[in-house]
Amino acid sequence: GSTMSTTRSPAPRAPAISDDGPASGSTGWRESALILLAHGSAAATAGPPAIARHAAALARRRLFAEVHLAFLHGAPRLTDSLARVTSPTAYLVPFFMSAGHTVRQALPDPPRAGASGPRLRCCRPAGTHPDLAAIVAARVDAERRARDLAAAEIAVILVGHGSPNDPASAEATRHCAARLAARGGYGAVRCAFLDQAPRPDAALAAMPRPAATIVVGLFADNGLHAEADMRRLLGLDPQADRRADDNDVIYTGAIGPDPACVDLILDRVREQDGRTGTA
Repeated sequence: GSTMSTTRSPAPRAPAISDDGPASGSTGWRESALILLAHGSAAATAGPPAIARHAAALARRRLFAEVHLAFLHGAPRLTDSLARVTSPTAYLVPFFMSAGHTVRQALPDPPRAGASGPRLRCCRPAGTHPDLAAIVAARVDAERRARDLAAAEIAVILVGHGSPNDPASAEATRHCAARLAARGGYGAVRCAFLDQAPRPDAALAAMPRPAATIVVGLFADNGLHAEADMRRLLGLDPQADRRADDNDVIYTGAIGPDPACVDLILDRVREQDGRTGTA
């Protein structure tokens, strides 16, 4: 494997969403809490998770009265974060890449923290937002432009988690790929999965021979799946971003840590306001 390491180009920010929450209704954003729910891990990780960085960015913008994190695995759990909320209403945004079984099981039903807790407004997952394709496109285009390649010269592989028991992850990955293909003019756009066929190595082997293949992980964070598993399956050096053979393969890492994902979170809150008639 190659020992060369490249510097990843940050993707351009998507257009900023207005900082003003709904003014009508009983409660606006500035009188509400925002809770970001992520998968989390019981194992120690290097540095704060992506969702913590997104929460900090949102807290700095002072759009909500309070911003909290919650994890399915690790601390704090959702019940603990809800207990810390002092606002009468809390928006709950799952920071997941699909709306599968894990998310459905995680959301409270009925959506109330308890007799004395906040009223919960459960939003759709940030990672299924249609505009995720624009963030992926910005990441891909930054990589190809750094190598002076036209869109038609490259192939793109989007890798989702997938599951043999739940189609939600594969469906979300395919929907994102379709949006990317419709907007990008790329030589090819394909899907692959960690836990179902086609796997990334098989998708790569079946790919026509472009000038470069850019692989994007549709993962919420750069955890075990996004890093060790992907590099192994793509034949990448553990410390390098590209594979040294005649077919240049670039792995951009997980899309979830991209700063533009903050805007997807906000748009899911706005969407929830529209559904409940408070916008």
